[in-house]
Amino acid sequence: MSGGAERPTQIISDLSPEPEPATWKDWCDWIMELIHTYLGDEETRQHWPATEQESANKIEGILDRLANLDEIEHRPRTTTFRHTLISELGARTGRVGRVGHGMLTEEIGASLGMELDRAILIGMAEGTFPHSPSDDPLLPDRERKTA
Repeated sequence: MSGGAERPTQIISDLSPEPEPATWKDWCDWIMELIHTYLGDEETRQHWPATEQESANKIEGILDRLANLDEIEHRPRTTTFRHTLISELGARTGRVGRVGHGMLTEEIGASLGMELDRAILIGMAEGTFPHSPSDDPLLPDRERKTA
């Protein structure tokens, strides 16, 4: 097997820890090891753009904070750890760059009044947005039935 074919197999294996980490610290150490293996350590990140270095530092800060949760709950369930990590990573990070350049990833309401070249809505089903009122505002169904 060539080296290129082994790499995807290794990634899949690395993303399924055996045995599964038991404590918050163990989970966070496992993720940090993945980050260092696949993205590099601080020395490697010195060559990254400043915004990416800042993001990497924020992620490490999140993992440091989560590792301290062992004082509250020593053996978190896997789902508890994953939900907490997703919540922390999904927290607002603030603006990068200036308005009008780049990409906006935000709730739809944040784009009100903006002039956009392109809008891509993710996670929506046709007919659900914009919401169609169930009643006619001029002649609601209850009045139509009465008439």
